Amino acid sequence: MQRPDTPQKRPTTRRGSAYVLVLALSIIVTVLAATAIESSRIGIRASTAQRDASDAALIAQGGLDHLLQLIATTPEWRTVYGSSPDVTSKLLQGGGFRGGSYTWELEDETDGDLFDDPTDPVRVRCTAVVGQTSRTLSVELAESGSSPFDVLQMGFYTSKYVLTGSSSASLVSPDAPLGAMGTFHNSVAIIGDVEAGLITGTGSISGTRDSLATPREMPSSSVFDLYKARSTTIPWTSHYGTFEPGLLSAGANPYGTANAEGIYFLSVPAWQQLKLDNSRIVGTLVIDAGIGAKIKFNDVVIEPGRSNMPTILVKTSGVDSEVSIRTGSDSLSESSLGLNLNPAHTPYRGSSDSQLNDSYATQITGLIHVIGALGTVELQNGLALNGCLLAECGIELTDPLGTGRDWRVTPSPSLTITPPEGYSTARGGGFAATEGSLRWDVAPLTAPAPRRHHRPQPATGTARCRNSPTPAGTRLRACRGPPCRSTPAPSPRRSSRGRSRRVRRS
Repeated sequence: MQRPDTPQKRPTTRRGSAYVLVLALSIIVTVLAATAIESSRIGIRASTAQRDASDAALIAQGGLDHLLQLIATTPEWRTVYGSSPDVTSKLLQGGGFRGGSYTWELEDETDGDLFDDPTDPVRVRCTAVVGQTSRTLSVELAESGSSPFDVLQMGFYTSKYVLTGSSSASLVSPDAPLGAMGTFHNSVAIIGDVEAGLITGTGSISGTRDSLATPREMPSSSVFDLYKARSTTIPWTSHYGTFEPGLLSAGANPYGTANAEGIYFLSVPAWQQLKLDNSRIVGTLVIDAGIGAKIKFNDVVIEPGRSNMPTILVKTSGVDSEVSIRTGSDSLSESSLGLNLNPAHTPYRGSSDSQLNDSYATQITGLIHVIGALGTVELQNGLALNGCLLAECGIELTDPLGTGRDWRVTPSPSLTITPPEGYSTARGGGFAATEGSLRWDVAPLTAPAPRRHHRPQPATGTARCRNSPTPAGTRLRACRGPPCRSTPAPSPRRSSRGRSRRVRRS
């Protein structure tokens, strides 16, 4: 029996499947690449914004110090610097700030009139702009019944002598004179002015040489006890002379309870050495050095917790006591220390973060006061001092390693505007910063876009938002904007399509 022929099914082939697979993979790779590129761009923008914010904070601080210095030396400062909202705008060439600029502004917050009453407090502001980022630092100046010691205008000053050893390094202090009541023996090149009872030596002085200068009045040694009474003690047994707290401030004390003012007391036993190194300190150190004690400041970043506080107070007790100050390296690195040095409770120039990628130029900012006539203050080359050093004992400048790195001293005008307690006299008036008035203000580059307010229809026939005064019993929708003024309730209007719509009135 012969079977009828049945058609055989041909095997089906799926054409184009490989193409679809390749296309899908290509899309995935393209999306991943685009995501990676965008993530990289976001990271770059964030890094740039962070750098600009840090630079702007630094420029704002320097600009405000500049204005305070001019105010301190200009009797008619209200007229000279308050004639227009933006007093000056200076383009900062170089300095690594990428063309940053700053402006000044003076405001009478009492009545809005800067010129009607010369005794009204004035808020002075400095706004710095770098790229698309701006920072504003301000402080309030109020009339004071006292005036700061004029010795605070000096770079350093001693009741005894100054001795500079032979070195190829220069002593750079162009904006703050250097002085001694006794002999100033100079063997280096000095960029700046010098005043002393007697100036000797073969070194050069670029500025004025004032021999037989009238001695300047020094503050009382009682200021040591004044700040010691407000301090928190860090016992010797907690560090045994190797003092490396990492971060010490009003918000951080690795040795115990933090002091609310950031004032800490250290006592150095006789013939022992205290070495401060690898740390950022924001506050006031009060140090009692026993007979023959040595105190060494190495790679540190130290600044006062407030502008009207001293930075370092040292009392020496014997002829062999010595305070040695240097800032050896160029910077203090968070990554090297494994520690965040600008957390939220201790920002650096108004900036804080939680990362470990910042570095800080090693320097001492503010007032250093060494009390006791029998000790010695040694300033090693490479020193960076942004402030003033007062010493009742002799000051010696040394270059122990022969590196030839310069000594650099920069004045801090805030010392004469907001002198620390105990460093002013009652001989006259003047303006000083109000305690606690220094602050970072908000300064947007452009005005924010106006908010769209929801204007519900209360039964009273007026439209209000939640931030405005509202009659009792009226239910309102949420509105997060500023208070709105009352407006008449909108009336319905027939549209061209015959539907009722409401017209929003501003």
